[in-house]
Amino acid sequence: MSASKKKVFISYRRALSKYAARAVYQFLKGAGFDTFMDVENIDSGQFAPIILHQIEARPHFVIILTDGTLDRTVDSDDWLRREIEHALTTKRNVVPLLIDGFNFDREANRLQGKGSSDLIARLRQYNGLNVPFDYFDEAMAKLQSRFLKEPASLPTVTPTPQVEKKMVNEMIKRADKAEVDEKKNEWVLGGFAPFGKWSDKNGPLPRSLVPKLSLHQDPLNYLRGPELRWTQRVPGLEEEFLLQRSYDDQFRNPSVVYQGPETSFFPRDPLRTGRFGMTALLTEYFRVKVETGQSWNDSDWSNVVKLDPPSVSLSLKPPKLRLEEKLGVKKVVWDAVHGAKQYELEVSFLTENFIKSDPFKTERTEISLATLGIRLAQSMAYKALKMNYYVRCKAVGEGIYEDSDWSETLTVTA
Repeated sequence: MSASKKKVFISYRRALSKYAARAVYQFLKGAGFDTFMDVENIDSGQFAPIILHQIEARPHFVIILTDGTLDRTVDSDDWLRREIEHALTTKRNVVPLLIDGFNFDREANRLQGKGSSDLIARLRQYNGLNVPFDYFDEAMAKLQSRFLKEPASLPTVTPTPQVEKKMVNEMIKRADKAEVDEKKNEWVLGGFAPFGKWSDKNGPLPRSLVPKLSLHQDPLNYLRGPELRWTQRVPGLEEEFLLQRSYDDQFRNPSVVYQGPETSFFPRDPLRTGRFGMTALLTEYFRVKVETGQSWNDSDWSNVVKLDPPSVSLSLKPPKLRLEEKLGVKKVVWDAVHGAKQYELEVSFLTENFIKSDPFKTERTEISLATLGIRLAQSMAYKALKMNYYVRCKAVGEGIYEDSDWSETLTVTA
């Protein structure tokens, strides 16, 4: 795209859309677009000729729409309305950015009969681009590749009048440096003589730059475990992210698990943790913040994401029974099973199916035949026939360990 075609005018409602406008502005500047955005705190009417000429000097007109943006357009003297109408009249490539769920139908119904219906009807003829903040980068990539591409014909561009160039360049420099004073809800900038009100840049990053942390499970990356993702609000900002983990939600003893430019992290990736086949058994809490390394201080911490232990279980191995004689006492014995809380045994003398067996539990790993005989002696059939009998055992687990299957049946000869 030629340089003359990569020119954009950003229109927005100051009281509602400063953060969004600044984010879009910085993205377009970083993508090589010559972008104009008015950041003066005083009435734009003072610069009316310059602003209208900048709409004419740029083929693309991006209008940022949030809930309430069009409320004051019922007034024919509303400056935002004048910008939009001038863009429509001069046949700019109008691109509505629908921020965080803005909806034309909802706005049209709400403002019905108040004088904005015609303007809304004209605006909605253009393809709007949804811009959810969680997917800001993706939306901006689409804005650049689809909405601001060079079509077969673009509107006629009128160069900036020579007498206005110095002022326009000054206004663009101000927009490049502009930040938002959250308390006063106005643009602030250090180092420039005021057109409106300016103050030195200082303090933490605005809330719009605080990352939003979320948890995802990608089926294609299942073996790497859950993924933490966080947003990067302003493309082009030289920043690193600091990700902390804690085992309590108050972060009384946090540890840093990641520091760098990436915007995602796999906290339970076995390639990183070295815990192959094993998983965390404690609830973990995570938060992230921006470290700019510039004149801005770090951002506030993000929201906290809770990562519960995985709902997995481990099956115990069944014991292996054998007969042994110790100090003249015959016993059924088995080796201890790791993870077992206790063991459950069943004895039967008529069948190996154990349909009517009466199980009992022990924490030991052996049982004497005398003890088993007492259990069997309760049966009249055993007393009369002195038959062989059968024993089986299983390990009983707790926590993440599931009970084992029954062991192979051990035959005890009468």
